[in-house]
Amino acid sequence: MLLVDRREVLMTAAAAAAIATIAGCSRSGSRTRDDALAPFLMILFPQPGVDPSVYNDVARRTNAALQRRGDWATLKAEGVAALDGAAGGKWLRASRQLRISAATMIADTSFFRTVYQTALVEFYSDPRVWAAVGYPGASAQNGGYLHNGFDDIDWLPEAAP
Repeated sequence: MLLVDRREVLMTAAAAAAIATIAGCSRSGSRTRDDALAPFLMILFPQPGVDPSVYNDVARRTNAALQRRGDWATLKAEGVAALDGAAGGKWLRASRQLRISAATMIADTSFFRTVYQTALVEFYSDPRVWAAVGYPGASAQNGGYLHNGFDDIDWLPEAAP
């Protein structure tokens, strides 16, 4: 006979609900897969001046790219369970500081590495992120960098005479 205490039942139920929500399997349909990744990406890439809609778009593209992996659903479920465990409850409802701490604690997992590597390219390839960080974009269509800011180093202090 298997004995299970109340705490284990509650923790398992909470983890199952979180996994269903992140995986897009929630019966209420209130949270899609794309929406669920955005808060995680905001922790991974905390870039001042980037609108939350950018994170939602990057989450959608990241999720679409990872859907091609045969193990993405399992990997995502394991990742959410790890985040919830590290946060001591529902990661999505935790404070920002606790979310950061939980994400740091799972940094060596396959889920973290997979999302990070995929979203890194998606995030910093977005022209809206370029605008937020002050990157003007490629210069090839303007003749290259040699005559378009190559020697513009006004971010350095003046050299002493």
